[in-house]
Amino acid sequence: MAEKPLLSDSAFEAFKRRLVPVLYDWFMHYHLAYPTQTCRWGPLVEDLGHKSRYQAYLSEQVLDGSRPNTLVLAHIDVFKPHVASCEAVSSWTEKSRSQEVAIVKTIYHPGEVNKVRELPQHPQLLVTHTDSSSLFLWNMERQPDRRPAGAGLAGAGTSTGGKSTRQRTSSASDPSLPDLTLVGHEEEAQFPLACSSTDPRVASGGSDTLVLLWDLGDHVSSLLGPGGGGGGGRRSTPELKARYRLEGHTATVGDLVFQPLATSSPSPSSAPSAPSAASSNVLLSVADDGRLITWDVRSQRPRVGCVEAAHGAGVNVLCVDWSSLDDNMVVTGAQDGSLHVWDRRRMSAAADRIAAFDAHRNSEQREIIHVEWHPSARHVFASGAQDHTVALWDLTRTAHLDNNTPASGDLPTAAGAAVGGGGGAGRSSRPTGSSGAATTSAAAEAAATGR
Repeated sequence: MAEKPLLSDSAFEAFKRRLVPVLYDWFMHYHLAYPTQTCRWGPLVEDLGHKSRYQAYLSEQVLDGSRPNTLVLAHIDVFKPHVASCEAVSSWTEKSRSQEVAIVKTIYHPGEVNKVRELPQHPQLLVTHTDSSSLFLWNMERQPDRRPAGAGLAGAGTSTGGKSTRQRTSSASDPSLPDLTLVGHEEEAQFPLACSSTDPRVASGGSDTLVLLWDLGDHVSSLLGPGGGGGGGRRSTPELKARYRLEGHTATVGDLVFQPLATSSPSPSSAPSAPSAASSNVLLSVADDGRLITWDVRSQRPRVGCVEAAHGAGVNVLCVDWSSLDDNMVVTGAQDGSLHVWDRRRMSAAADRIAAFDAHRNSEQREIIHVEWHPSARHVFASGAQDHTVALWDLTRTAHLDNNTPASGDLPTAAGAAVGGGGGAGRSSRPTGSSGAATTSAAAEAAATGR
């Protein structure tokens, strides 16, 4: 018998209409013309006093084929707590376009935009995953703007140093030209993508079961220089082969993450420890083979750790994140809706997990498709699932995590505080995303400073 979703359509509609003004200090909605498959906060652009302006990236999946899919650069003004007017949360509609969102630039992307990550060392350099075996790297500052002239907000011109960045090509429907193409995958690589916080390195996983790592160190100067992005008469994109090819998975790689630049968690009786030695050589990956693998490319045998059947026999592990506040803390999400928290100092078997959660398991669409640690609260993380919900988890409400790992039967199980989300997007079914982008004041202010 089919299980009921967490929220019925009517219940979710009532939630939006009746509870949004009560729950949120501020609520903003921007309706896109097409579904979006990915969104990403960028760096802080400007502090405007009562609000902060952040850079953000959105994608559009152009279903009618009228033009290529797009990668959109936007500026989003996020109000600081307790300064927005009450009308901001009481008068929104499904088709509204908030004035706090300004579209800065549009790129015609070759293929779907499945995932976006920026290089922390050079935030103007963006890497995208698509529905092919290649990854694309874009210098968003020098890429020509592909928005049609006279299209209102979407057609407003942008400039760099007083020079127009509008595209000048023979065909208005040609995809934009990337600044660099990363090659090496033998089959499509749609979602697993990570950038190191310490060095200009990019990692990717694909259906070919491979984890690949590219070093952009020798290319940064040319990527940041003038010209490129389809300009300067260039008709082709240079390619970069992967420096490391890591083999250890036996099925499609679901997600990966570099060791972050972090501060090890202090004990209650001691002063905070020094920052950990974050490394662009160390990363974690998960896959449909159920494995959680630790890699160190400095080692003669890069696979330095492996948890077999991390979420149980036959369960695909879909996502992973490594805390930037405590570099011993790792969280993984799986196909069966389960979430496991790990201490990487003791991570060799499934029984080594230190906490387990399963709030997403009461729906047929329970696959966990994303997990992410809070950027400023050490024991808090979020999970998103195919059941159209996002859950927030506070580990301080479970067993004390600094103690020894509890016995398997004593693992804490808890329900997170879930809020309704948009249309689901995942790897098991072709993602269609949601055609709207929404945010709240305090949560967005915190999230915009995260990874």
